[in-house]
Order: sequence, then structure tokens, then C-alpha cells
Amino acid sequence: MQIDEPYQKIMLDFETKLLLENEYISDRLTFLIDNDGKTENDFIASKIESINFQIKERQRKFNLPDNEFYQEFRNEQEEIFINNGDEAENIKEFFENRNSYHKVYYHRDNYIDLELIFYKIKLNGLPKIEVSKPTVKQSFEIGLLFAKGEVYSKLDPKKGFRYYHLTKEFENPTQLSKHLKLSRQYINDSMKESESHHNIYKNIKQMKEIVNYCEENKIDICESFKSKYLSIVDKQS
Repeated sequence: MQIDEPYQKIMLDFETKLLLENEYISDRLTFLIDNDGKTENDFIASKIESINFQIKERQRKFNLPDNEFYQEFRNEQEEIFINNGDEAENIKEFFENRNSYHKVYYHRDNYIDLELIFYKIKLNGLPKIEVSKPTVKQSFEIGLLFAKGEVYSKLDPKKGFRYYHLTKEFENPTQLSKHLKLSRQYINDSMKESESHHNIYKNIKQMKEIVNYCEENKIDICESFKSKYLSIVDKQS
């Protein structure tokens, strides 16, 4: 029979949320660089899977009979036993403080529970657009990448324009779109700021939706996107 863990769950406080947000930004960047074609959704899903495994493992350890838990703990945390030469004293000390050992070394003040709450909030906050045409959804996803400054172009004096996803360089928008597995037309026309309807900067309604989404989810908008958006708004006012 599964035994409930004896620790009261705590709320996701501001300080912990700020710490997790900083970790999130760094870990997401590393994940996207190391995993071609993967998305922010994939990153969050992988984190949730990892955290759930840690929680199950923590519970498994807590549910073990004393002797089995001691053996696992003894192997993993060998350095904490000050009576290494007297195993009987080690066992006595451990059994007297079993819950404390479990809490300190496997529970970490509910931190992994807070991580799970944080990443579920992130997952629920990703854009969910119910549309019949995939390209409409892709235009929002692509626009969000532009807004976050994760896709962009730069002029190289020797090579000409180069196109980027984060720090990964591509010779042309077609290569970039294949890497992202997103619409070439939207990426190409937006990069070149063409007059077609595939240029995300020609869709002020969607730009506003992207800006609102970023503001609601406390996502920093890059200066380039912000400048273009404000310029369009000014022209319409």
C-alpha cells in the first residue's frame, strides 16, 4: 500500500518563481540549441516528464521498508555517516531519523513539486489556437519567434544576409524554415518584409495578439518587433 509523503506542500512563492524563470530561460535555450527542430512545447514536456520521474522515485524510496531504504540511502549518501566503522550505530541513527533523512535528501523542501507546478503553468500558457488551417496557427508560432527575438537575420559583410534561430546560422530562409519545420513562406516574406499576406508584419491584428500574449506571460519582446509594432500602431492612429 502506498504511503502518503509526510510533508505539507507549499505554494509557488515569488522568489522561487523568479529562480525557476531564470533556470527556464537558460535551460530552454540549451535545449533548443541541442535539439534541432524541437519546440518550446517539447522542452516543457521533457521537463515535466523528468520531474514526474523524480517525484515517483522520491515516493518509491519513502515507501520502501526501513532496511531497503537504508541500503539505498547508505550507498547514495555514504559521506554523511560519521560512524562508518560502526554499522550498528549507522543503522540506529538512520532509523531514528528516517523521515528527516528522506526530507532533506529527497524532498528538498518541495522544490520538485514547485518545479512541476511551474512547468505546468508554462505548458498551459503556450498558445493554443483552434483553427482549421495549419498555416494560420504557424503564422502565430512564427510571429512569436520573431517577437522573442529567437529568429532574425543579420548582414555579414563577406557572406551577405544570414538567417538565425537563436545562435544557429542558415544561408537562407528556406534552410531556416526546414530547421524549424514551419512555413517557408511566412518566414521568408517576414524576413524580407514583403508586401504579401504571409508577412507577419502585415497582420496587425495578429501582432497585437502576440504582444498581448507576451505581456500576459511576462515574455520579453525584442526591440525590433516592438519597434515595428508601435510604428504600425502609430500609422493607424
